[in-house]
Amino acid sequence: MDSVTKKIDRKDFLNIFFQPFQEKKEVRIRPPYNSDSTLFELHCTSCAGVCSSVCEEQIISIAENGLPYIDFEKGVCTFCGACAEFCEKNVLESNGPATIPANITLDPIECMAWNDTMCTSCKDSCPINAIKLEGVFRPQIDKNICNNCNACTQVCPTKAIKINA
Repeated sequence: MDSVTKKIDRKDFLNIFFQPFQEKKEVRIRPPYNSDSTLFELHCTSCAGVCSSVCEEQIISIAENGLPYIDFEKGVCTFCGACAEFCEKNVLESNGPATIPANITLDPIECMAWNDTMCTSCKDSCPINAIKLEGVFRPQIDKNICNNCNACTQVCPTKAIKINA
């Protein structure tokens, strides 16, 4: 009788036991312009989602608690400023730098360019040139320039670039 055995590593084996106990907390990314999360959460009044309705890219959604968040599955933030302009409580003030309070990371193990395949799709898509090439073709995200718009994550063929709160 032939049996098929699947080789699993220690981490996968332990996850079988601990996965049911791990709480999956969904982290949501706030709309751009305001970096003070406490101020945002205290003063954002669930105003029927005005910021969501005026967003040119239609990427702002409203959570169950009434607070707006960016749904990057829908697209890229162009920093049009409409969400800040129509915000009734001015919690999305556009007088600061146009940035989204998030963190973009690039995993060299998953990145085609870091694995000797010519790919510059992330660099080509970046509207503010925040992705630099190390050596000949190895992309690096310059965190001092990056505004976390999500353009690079949308075009990465291997999803090596991720955005997190």
